[in-house]
Amino acid sequence: MARRNEWKELVIPCIAMVAVECSNVTGGILFKAASFTGMSYFVFTAYSYLLSTLVFLFIAALFKRKTLFPPLKFPLFSRIFLLGLLGFSGQLCLFKGIQLSSPTLASALGNLTPALTFMLAVFFRIEKVAIRSSSCQAKIIGTFTSIFGALVITFYKGPKLFSLSSSVSLQRPLVFMSYESNWIIGGLLEAVAYLILSLAYIIQSQVMKIYPEEITVSLFSGLFGTIISLPICILAEPNLSSWKLSSNVAVVAVLYTVYTYGAYA
Repeated sequence: MARRNEWKELVIPCIAMVAVECSNVTGGILFKAASFTGMSYFVFTAYSYLLSTLVFLFIAALFKRKTLFPPLKFPLFSRIFLLGLLGFSGQLCLFKGIQLSSPTLASALGNLTPALTFMLAVFFRIEKVAIRSSSCQAKIIGTFTSIFGALVITFYKGPKLFSLSSSVSLQRPLVFMSYESNWIIGGLLEAVAYLILSLAYIIQSQVMKIYPEEITVSLFSGLFGTIISLPICILAEPNLSSWKLSSNVAVVAVLYTVYTYGAYA
Protein backbone atom coordinates (compact mmCIF):
# COMPACT_ATOMS: atom_id res chain seq x y z
CA MET A 1 0.00 0.00 0.00
CA ALA A 2 2.83 2.35 0.88
CA ARG A 3 4.60 1.61 -2.40
CA ARG A 4 1.40 2.26 -4.31
CA ASN A 5 1.03 5.66 -2.64
CA GLU A 6 4.65 6.52 -3.41
CA TRP A 7 4.11 5.49 -7.03
CA LYS A 8 1.06 7.75 -7.26
CA GLU A 9 2.99 10.66 -5.76
CA LEU A 10 5.68 10.25 -8.41
CA VAL A 11 3.55 9.50 -11.45
CA ILE A 12 0.55 11.81 -11.00
CA PRO A 13 2.62 15.06 -10.96
CA CYS A 14 4.47 13.90 -14.10
CA ILE A 15 1.19 13.14 -15.87
CA ALA A 16 -0.17 16.51 -14.79
CA MET A 17 2.89 18.35 -16.13
CA VAL A 18 2.68 16.52 -19.46
CA ALA A 19 -1.03 17.35 -19.69
CA VAL A 20 -0.34 21.02 -18.97
CA GLU A 21 2.38 21.13 -21.62
CA CYS A 22 0.14 19.46 -24.20
CA SER A 23 -2.69 21.87 -23.44
CA ASN A 24 -0.34 24.85 -23.75
CA VAL A 25 0.88 23.62 -27.14
CA THR A 26 -2.69 23.08 -28.32
CA GLY A 27 -3.68 26.54 -27.12
CA GLY A 28 -0.77 28.11 -29.00
CA ILE A 29 -1.70 26.28 -32.19
CA LEU A 30 -5.34 27.36 -31.92
CA PHE A 31 -4.35 30.99 -31.33
CA LYS A 32 -1.98 30.90 -34.31
CA ALA A 33 -4.80 29.57 -36.46
CA ALA A 34 -7.15 32.26 -35.10
CA SER A 35 -4.58 34.98 -35.84
CA PHE A 36 -4.64 33.95 -39.50
CA THR A 37 -8.33 34.88 -39.56
CA GLY A 38 -7.49 38.38 -38.33
CA MET A 39 -7.95 37.94 -34.58
CA SER A 40 -5.83 40.34 -32.54
CA TYR A 41 -3.80 39.10 -29.60
CA PHE A 42 -5.26 41.98 -27.55
CA VAL A 43 -8.78 40.72 -28.20
CA PHE A 44 -7.78 37.13 -27.49
CA THR A 45 -6.14 38.08 -24.18
CA ALA A 46 -9.10 40.19 -23.04
CA TYR A 47 -11.67 37.49 -23.82
CA SER A 48 -9.53 34.81 -22.19
CA TYR A 49 -9.15 36.77 -18.97
CA LEU A 50 -12.79 37.83 -18.79
CA LEU A 51 -14.28 34.38 -19.37
CA SER A 52 -11.66 32.61 -17.24
CA THR A 53 -12.45 34.91 -14.32
CA LEU A 54 -16.13 33.99 -14.62
CA VAL A 55 -15.18 30.31 -14.57
CA PHE A 56 -13.07 30.76 -11.44
CA LEU A 57 -15.89 32.74 -9.83
CA PHE A 58 -18.23 29.80 -10.42
CA ILE A 59 -15.66 27.33 -9.06
CA ALA A 60 -15.04 29.48 -5.96
CA ALA A 61 -18.80 29.70 -5.33
CA LEU A 62 -19.13 25.94 -5.83
CA PHE A 63 -16.48 25.12 -3.24
CA LYS A 64 -17.19 27.96 -0.83
CA ARG A 65 -18.16 25.54 1.93
CA LYS A 66 -14.86 23.71 1.68
CA THR A 67 -12.69 26.78 1.26
CA LEU A 68 -11.88 29.27 3.98
CA PHE A 69 -11.71 32.94 3.05
CA PRO A 70 -9.55 34.77 5.59
CA PRO A 71 -9.46 38.57 5.37
CA LEU A 72 -7.14 39.83 2.64
CA LYS A 73 -4.57 42.27 3.96
CA PHE A 74 -2.78 44.84 1.80
CA PRO A 75 0.63 43.05 1.56
CA LEU A 76 -1.08 39.89 0.35
CA PHE A 77 -3.55 41.83 -1.79
CA SER A 78 -0.73 43.72 -3.52
CA ARG A 79 1.12 40.48 -4.30
CA ILE A 80 -1.98 38.95 -5.86
CA PHE A 81 -2.47 42.15 -7.87
CA LEU A 82 1.12 41.81 -9.06
CA LEU A 83 0.35 38.24 -10.13
CA GLY A 84 -2.51 39.55 -12.26
CA LEU A 85 -0.29 42.22 -13.79
CA LEU A 86 2.50 39.75 -14.56
CA GLY A 87 0.04 37.25 -16.00
CA PHE A 88 -1.43 39.84 -18.35
CA SER A 89 1.99 41.11 -19.44
CA GLY A 90 3.26 37.59 -20.00
CA GLN A 91 0.24 36.62 -22.10
CA LEU A 92 0.60 39.69 -24.30
CA CYS A 93 4.27 38.91 -24.95
CA LEU A 94 3.57 35.22 -25.53
CA PHE A 95 0.67 35.65 -27.95
CA LYS A 96 2.43 38.41 -29.86
CA GLY A 97 5.49 36.19 -30.08
CA ILE A 98 3.41 33.29 -31.40
CA GLN A 99 1.79 35.64 -33.90
CA LEU A 100 5.22 36.67 -35.19
CA SER A 101 6.85 33.23 -35.09
CA SER A 102 5.14 29.90 -34.44
CA PRO A 103 3.65 27.80 -31.62
CA THR A 104 6.48 25.32 -32.19
CA LEU A 105 9.05 27.92 -31.17
CA ALA A 106 6.93 28.94 -28.18
CA SER A 107 6.73 25.33 -27.01
CA ALA A 108 10.48 24.85 -27.39
CA LEU A 109 11.29 28.06 -25.52
CA GLY A 110 8.94 26.95 -22.75
CA ASN A 111 11.80 24.74 -21.56
CA LEU A 112 13.43 27.96 -20.35
CA THR A 113 10.90 28.26 -17.52
CA PRO A 114 12.61 25.88 -15.03
CA ALA A 115 16.01 27.44 -15.74
CA LEU A 116 14.73 30.99 -15.36
CA THR A 117 12.82 30.07 -12.21
CA PHE A 118 15.98 28.59 -10.70
CA MET A 119 18.00 31.70 -11.57
CA LEU A 120 15.37 34.00 -10.05
CA ALA A 121 15.13 31.82 -6.94
CA VAL A 122 18.88 32.13 -6.47
CA PHE A 123 18.76 35.89 -7.15
CA PHE A 124 16.05 36.44 -4.53
CA ARG A 125 17.89 34.09 -2.12
CA ILE A 126 14.99 31.66 -2.00
CA GLU A 127 17.31 28.83 -3.02
CA LYS A 128 20.95 28.47 -2.07
CA VAL A 129 23.68 27.38 -4.46
CA ALA A 130 25.81 24.55 -3.12
CA ILE A 131 28.43 23.88 -5.78
CA ARG A 132 29.48 20.58 -4.24
CA SER A 133 25.93 19.26 -4.27
CA SER A 134 25.17 16.95 -7.19
CA SER A 135 21.58 18.20 -7.43
CA CYS A 136 22.75 21.80 -7.59
CA GLN A 137 25.31 20.93 -10.25
CA ALA A 138 22.57 19.26 -12.29
CA LYS A 139 20.42 22.39 -11.99
CA ILE A 140 23.28 24.63 -13.12
CA ILE A 141 24.10 22.39 -16.10
CA GLY A 142 20.43 22.20 -17.03
CA THR A 143 20.11 25.98 -16.80
CA PHE A 144 22.99 26.67 -19.19
CA THR A 145 21.85 23.90 -21.53
CA SER A 146 18.33 25.34 -21.70
CA ILE A 147 19.61 28.85 -22.37
CA PHE A 148 21.99 27.65 -25.08
CA GLY A 149 19.24 25.62 -26.73
CA ALA A 150 16.88 28.59 -26.63
CA LEU A 151 19.47 30.81 -28.32
CA VAL A 152 20.07 28.24 -31.04
CA ILE A 153 16.40 27.67 -31.84
CA THR A 154 15.68 31.43 -31.80
CA PHE A 155 18.53 32.67 -33.98
CA TYR A 156 18.82 29.65 -36.30
CA LYS A 157 15.70 28.73 -38.24
CA GLY A 158 17.22 26.16 -40.55
CA PRO A 159 16.13 25.31 -44.10
CA LYS A 160 12.53 24.88 -45.19
CA LEU A 161 11.26 21.33 -45.01
CA PHE A 162 8.65 21.79 -47.73
CA SER A 163 8.64 23.95 -50.83
CA LEU A 164 5.35 25.64 -51.67
CA SER A 165 4.37 27.93 -54.49
CA SER A 166 4.58 31.61 -53.72
CA SER A 167 0.84 32.17 -54.05
CA VAL A 168 0.01 29.37 -51.63
CA SER A 169 2.67 30.39 -49.11
CA LEU A 170 1.39 33.96 -49.08
CA GLN A 171 -2.29 33.13 -48.79
CA ARG A 172 -2.17 29.98 -46.65
CA PRO A 173 0.77 30.16 -44.23
CA LEU A 174 1.39 26.98 -42.28
CA VAL A 175 0.37 26.87 -38.64
CA PHE A 176 3.27 24.67 -37.53
CA MET A 177 6.05 26.45 -39.44
CA SER A 178 6.53 30.17 -39.80
CA TYR A 179 9.04 31.64 -42.22
CA GLU A 180 8.33 35.29 -41.45
CA SER A 181 11.12 37.80 -41.04
CA ASN A 182 9.96 38.53 -37.48
CA TRP A 183 10.96 35.07 -36.24
CA ILE A 184 13.71 36.38 -33.95
CA ILE A 185 11.53 39.15 -32.52
CA GLY A 186 8.81 36.62 -31.81
CA GLY A 187 11.29 34.31 -30.11
CA LEU A 188 12.61 37.12 -27.93
CA LEU A 189 9.06 38.10 -26.94
CA GLU A 190 8.32 34.50 -26.02
CA ALA A 191 11.51 34.35 -23.93
CA VAL A 192 10.41 37.53 -22.12
CA ALA A 193 7.00 35.93 -21.54
CA TYR A 194 8.58 32.90 -19.90
CA LEU A 195 10.81 35.15 -17.80
CA ILE A 196 7.68 36.93 -16.56
CA LEU A 197 6.05 33.55 -15.93
CA SER A 198 9.05 32.44 -13.88
CA LEU A 199 8.85 35.61 -11.80
CA ALA A 200 5.15 34.96 -11.28
CA TYR A 201 5.97 31.45 -10.03
CA ILE A 202 8.35 32.92 -7.45
CA ILE A 203 5.74 35.39 -6.22
CA GLN A 204 3.02 32.74 -6.29
CA SER A 205 5.08 30.42 -4.10
CA GLN A 206 5.42 33.20 -1.54
CA VAL A 207 1.70 33.97 -1.71
CA MET A 208 0.76 30.33 -1.14
CA LYS A 209 2.93 30.21 1.99
CA ILE A 210 0.98 33.14 3.42
CA TYR A 211 -2.44 32.28 2.02
CA PRO A 212 -2.72 28.62 0.90
CA GLU A 213 -6.02 28.89 -0.97
CA GLU A 214 -5.39 28.04 -4.63
CA ILE A 215 -8.86 28.77 -5.98
CA THR A 216 -9.14 32.12 -4.22
CA VAL A 217 -5.69 33.23 -5.35
CA SER A 218 -6.47 32.18 -8.93
CA LEU A 219 -9.80 34.01 -8.79
CA PHE A 220 -8.39 37.30 -7.54
CA SER A 221 -5.30 37.23 -9.75
CA GLY A 222 -7.56 36.56 -12.75
CA LEU A 223 -9.91 39.32 -11.64
CA PHE A 224 -7.05 41.80 -11.39
CA GLY A 225 -5.76 40.62 -14.75
CA THR A 226 -9.21 41.27 -16.24
CA ILE A 227 -9.41 44.74 -14.69
CA ILE A 228 -5.97 45.58 -16.09
CA SER A 229 -6.45 43.97 -19.50
CA LEU A 230 -9.87 45.30 -20.52
CA PRO A 231 -9.07 49.05 -20.70
CA ILE A 232 -5.65 48.45 -22.25
CA CYS A 233 -6.97 46.03 -24.87
CA ILE A 234 -9.94 48.27 -25.69
CA LEU A 235 -7.61 51.23 -26.22
CA ALA A 236 -5.30 49.09 -28.35
CA GLU A 237 -8.23 47.75 -30.43
CA PRO A 238 -10.83 50.57 -30.55
CA ASN A 239 -12.53 49.16 -33.65
CA LEU A 240 -15.62 47.25 -32.51
CA SER A 241 -15.49 44.94 -35.52
CA SER A 242 -12.19 43.55 -34.20
CA TRP A 243 -14.03 42.24 -31.13
CA LYS A 244 -16.42 40.08 -33.13
CA LEU A 245 -15.48 36.41 -33.13
CA SER A 246 -16.35 35.95 -36.77
CA SER A 247 -14.57 32.63 -37.33
CA ASN A 248 -15.16 29.27 -35.70
CA VAL A 249 -11.48 28.79 -34.96
CA ALA A 250 -11.42 32.05 -32.98
CA VAL A 251 -14.34 30.88 -30.86
CA VAL A 252 -12.72 27.49 -30.31
CA ALA A 253 -9.39 29.11 -29.36
CA VAL A 254 -10.99 31.34 -26.71
CA LEU A 255 -13.21 28.59 -25.30
CA TYR A 256 -10.29 26.16 -25.19
CA THR A 257 -8.22 28.62 -23.18
CA VAL A 258 -11.08 29.12 -20.75
CA TYR A 259 -11.61 25.36 -20.49
CA THR A 260 -7.96 24.69 -19.67
CA TYR A 261 -7.99 27.37 -16.95
CA GLY A 262 -11.08 25.79 -15.44
CA ALA A 263 -9.58 22.30 -15.64
CA TYR A 264 -6.43 23.44 -13.82
CA ALA A 265 -8.60 24.86 -11.05
